[in-house]
Amino acid sequence: METESALERAYRRLLLAYPRRYRRERGTEILTTLLDAARPGQRRPAARDALDLVLGGLRRRLAVPRGPLPGLAATLVALLAAVATPAGAGWVSWRTTAATPDLAAAREAVDSAIARPPVRDPLHYDQPFDLAGEGRFDPASARIGYSYAVPPSAIPAEVAAARDRLAAAGWEVTPVRDDGGLLDFWAARDGTIVHIGGYPLDPGASEPLWADVHTRAPGWFAPLVLAGAGAGALAGWLCAGWALRRCRRDDGRLRPVVVVFGGLGLLAGVPVLLSTAYHGVAATAAGGWSTMDAMFPAVALSRAQPLSLFAGAWLLVAALAAALPPRPGRGVQPWRLGLWSAATAHLAFAGAWCFVVALYLTRLATSGGDRQGMLGGAYDPKDLVPFGVGPLNPFAWGYSLVSLLFLLGFLASPGLLGLSVPLLVASRRTVTPAAGRTAWRVLLVAAATALALPLMTATPLGRDALTWWLD
Repeated sequence: METESALERAYRRLLLAYPRRYRRERGTEILTTLLDAARPGQRRPAARDALDLVLGGLRRRLAVPRGPLPGLAATLVALLAAVATPAGAGWVSWRTTAATPDLAAAREAVDSAIARPPVRDPLHYDQPFDLAGEGRFDPASARIGYSYAVPPSAIPAEVAAARDRLAAAGWEVTPVRDDGGLLDFWAARDGTIVHIGGYPLDPGASEPLWADVHTRAPGWFAPLVLAGAGAGALAGWLCAGWALRRCRRDDGRLRPVVVVFGGLGLLAGVPVLLSTAYHGVAATAAGGWSTMDAMFPAVALSRAQPLSLFAGAWLLVAALAAALPPRPGRGVQPWRLGLWSAATAHLAFAGAWCFVVALYLTRLATSGGDRQGMLGGAYDPKDLVPFGVGPLNPFAWGYSLVSLLFLLGFLASPGLLGLSVPLLVASRRTVTPAAGRTAWRVLLVAAATALALPLMTATPLGRDALTWWLD
């Protein structure tokens, strides 16, 4: 009995590879079949049986409903997750471990290359989204920058002399390159990387010669991003398959929400994937592959704002809707769904308008009533974003969302009324339950705000707030 109990426990653990619903429906049958086929006195599952159970469970978990559309949806979700996961992992890991070059070593390197003092104190930079590095030397994004005041006509001689000095000192150097008016070269020694260049064709430049000092990028960074892409793709495929199966088994109440918001998320995600492909090719083609080029997923997400934000938000709403428990016997009511959807759109536009105007009035009050300065660009609304406007700052995403809703409000509301008014008239006698009547009244109020919104934007206050926000 003890031997059989140990074997049964082992089989039950292996059955955890299958989805819960499948275990609930078929788990007992599979378990009894395996126990009946066991040898007398067997204490552990055979290796072949264990492998079959694990692979069978993975196949079940990775399966999506049959058909071209579910397969396409799952593929797109997996690709989006394969972009978002390494973007977040790469950004966070680099920001927490980025090493700025040692100041003394950096000054020693540039002094050995350029026989003149810099015109000012060195500046510290860290631009991980700048993917135009030299793949041969693999520089990290953090750097210390020096600048020198020399006549532009002397730039070719200065750059060539700096290269010769570093080569004579044992540095590995690249040839001087003429890149559209920029003369530059790279040099490396003992983990220190120097980038020296100048602009001989810019007579108005006060400091046309410069030198940047980097360290080598850490070797673990690119594998981490690659592992994040693989993990994200697997997680995205699993989540998409789970949501699609839930949607297919739904009684009809939540399926429209999952389909609509999931479709919007995938539609917004296609440009994000195109941006990722473009930046991946550009990173590989520019200067050869460098470790910091592994940041291209994060660059793609930042360049595709606010679509990347909308894609993630809408897919999250679809997943949350799919996670809600079904309620048998209560199918979808199209009229009520349409009423609530239209009302939500109208109220979102109105809420964004009120939010922008409230910020404008608050900023106007704190500026001492300086209306001309507000309209002239002296008080940029982006300065109100906490922690600055950055690609992975959620407050910046909120700023982009409010901006989009604010602009769409007085542009799209008149067109949306073309749907809302017929919906109100046609559903007046159709929607009878209390929840339906509530949705009808909410849409009536929301439609009234849509009528007032363009008029309010045409007022002096509305025009001033619009001018200020679009600065």
